[in-house]
Amino acid sequence: MKILCGRKGLIILGYKSSFLDNATYGADDVSAIFSRLMSSGVLAYPENLTVAQSLDELNAQTVSSGVSEYGGLAVTKTETGVKIGEGAGFFESGICVEVDSDGVEIETISGAAVYVYFAYEKDFNRVELYAAEELPEGDVLMLAQVDAEGTVIDMRNYASAKIVPNTANVYHDFTVTNTMFSKHTIRDDTNTTYYEMPHNGFRYLLLHKVVTESVAILPYEHILDLTVEEEQSIRLNTSSTTTYMRVLKTGTTLRIASTRTTATHDTHTYYLTLV
Repeated sequence: MKILCGRKGLIILGYKSSFLDNATYGADDVSAIFSRLMSSGVLAYPENLTVAQSLDELNAQTVSSGVSEYGGLAVTKTETGVKIGEGAGFFESGICVEVDSDGVEIETISGAAVYVYFAYEKDFNRVELYAAEELPEGDVLMLAQVDAEGTVIDMRNYASAKIVPNTANVYHDFTVTNTMFSKHTIRDDTNTTYYEMPHNGFRYLLLHKVVTESVAILPYEHILDLTVEEEQSIRLNTSSTTTYMRVLKTGTTLRIASTRTTATHDTHTYYLTLV
């Protein structure tokens, strides 16, 4: 294991990248990359490019950028910074970065909010790990944001196939129960539940039904887009006393609140699905 100290702070290297120009790779390296992407089958090979360019092109054609498996490249806080756990991820260019079982650590600035990410730097033919205060640009693999208090906010996107997969949809059913519909500005433990999603790879939240004790419910909509970075609402009734389910996503946490023009005690359960 190699230890470096530079402008990014102390880094314990436990990762490798592929396929960079003028680097040597064996058959096992190539097989390992494509085993992450697809099952056996026929795929055209762009023969007019170099081997490294062709492999990157194939990656870029078959999989979007992001972390390759749920739970991979998880960021956790350490005494001096953060640690990135085992896993692999892909850049838009098709370059792959893989962190080994030891993980990789990087120091962060105490008391400052930073973004943690891998960057593919084409001009230098390398992949680098950063913890920086500025939101990055370019071909980057975003992992997390660490706020000034040291809380880690998951920002991983998960890679998905660009070809039509012959696989079942991945979804997660769950329920949330609140005991009260409070005034529209209230967010407390009577009308609000914080739900931790299994991972950050879901795109939509579906509302199937709401079971209440007394309030009449007939939802206007049933779907929320989880890529929206602000609180969203689904109106739950048609009367002038408006009732809402309000949802805010932060990292892998959903804040689900129940509000109403006129507050009322009414234990109710939302039946939801993440897809």
